[in-house]
Amino acid sequence: MFEVMMGVDILKQKYLFAGVIAVLLVLVLVLPVQAAENYEYVTQWGSDGTGNGQFIRPFGVAVDSSGFVYVTDALNHRVQKFDSGGKYITQWGSYGSGNGEFKEPTGIAVDSSGFIYVVDTNNFRVQKFDTSGKYVTQWGSYGSGNGQFYNHQGIAVDSSGNVYVADTNNNRVQKFNTSGKYVTQWGSIGWSNGQFDLPIGIAIDSSGNVYVTDTDNNRIEKFDSGGTYIGQWGSYGSGDNKFIGTWGIAIDSSDFVYVTDVRNYRVQKFDTSGNYITQLGSYGSGDGQFNSQGFVAVDSSGNIYRVDMGNYRVEKFAKVKTTGSLAVTSDTDGAEIYLDGANTGQVTPYTFTDLESKDYQIVVKKQCYSDPSPLIAAVSVGGITAIDFPLESDGTCMSAPEFPSPAVPVTAAIGCVGVMIFFARRKNP
Repeated sequence: MFEVMMGVDILKQKYLFAGVIAVLLVLVLVLPVQAAENYEYVTQWGSDGTGNGQFIRPFGVAVDSSGFVYVTDALNHRVQKFDSGGKYITQWGSYGSGNGEFKEPTGIAVDSSGFIYVVDTNNFRVQKFDTSGKYVTQWGSYGSGNGQFYNHQGIAVDSSGNVYVADTNNNRVQKFNTSGKYVTQWGSIGWSNGQFDLPIGIAIDSSGNVYVTDTDNNRIEKFDSGGTYIGQWGSYGSGDNKFIGTWGIAIDSSDFVYVTDVRNYRVQKFDTSGNYITQLGSYGSGDGQFNSQGFVAVDSSGNIYRVDMGNYRVEKFAKVKTTGSLAVTSDTDGAEIYLDGANTGQVTPYTFTDLESKDYQIVVKKQCYSDPSPLIAAVSVGGITAIDFPLESDGTCMSAPEFPSPAVPVTAAIGCVGVMIFFARRKNP
């Protein structure tokens, strides 16, 4: 029977054996073309006021694993919770210095267990809550010593529960464990590598690397989890990869980085090396516009939530889905087509339409026998021949003692997607 290997494993295999009955499997990996991405405005919520769902200086935003959105309402001294469409759910907090009270909460983060960490800026502390807003613990005081804060704003939590705080006016990052025990710190005022001039936003990627918005230096700095400097990007200006005041920062599940660019009134998207991908936003109060600073968050579906402080609202954006068609044929019709592991119920030839631009697995399957029944000798995806099995005169597959070395994939660009095809040959018993 045939075997089908993924990726580079195919280069390591030399022999494929066939029994009396064989099933031909052709694996096709469809990869998205790196084209410019676009985002569209989805919805917004909020207005100026003190009622449920209203804000006076909304500041931080975070999204939990269930898609609930938490917003720090700084001058109402509270946290408000919404569903992903902006429907108000609950709130907690009031003005004061007691447990669960706030004096201008700013940054907010949610860990993998659903605990919520709030930067209580003018109480010079971090408070921790459960998902319903019940107070758990706190740490911090005014000052510049270990575990102390001065106008701290950004906060992030890594996969191990360590908490990182952008201690803004102390121009440093402090790291704590999940209970608030001080671990380490790094940074000082300046513009050299590893220094800051008002660090405000902070985020963690899947590898534990730490990204900090160095606001008045108009850049992003990247560190490992212990504070060792790795790299940076950005400079003053309005072009791609330039900033006039970096502010909030978020990282999605694919490790793309989103930065609020305050005086350019936009959000810019990058990879983890700082390569520019796209942007959204402009100045104003219309849909998809901003008129002030604000933090940013991304949910598990890639939707972006941006606090628009000056317009007293939160705006939600989603990636514009691009689609295309994909034709799958074989030189002997009637081969079953599987898409992402599921039988589509279609057989060759068939054209899929309105496929979203993303990765796909396509498997073409047909039985063949040792008698001269027709065999699949070629499969075509998008008009590109993917596999070519020369046949012996009796209709069986030719003897193929080993793969070509190296095995070369066929590639092609098809509409909004590209195709990469790995192929295999079988050897007669």
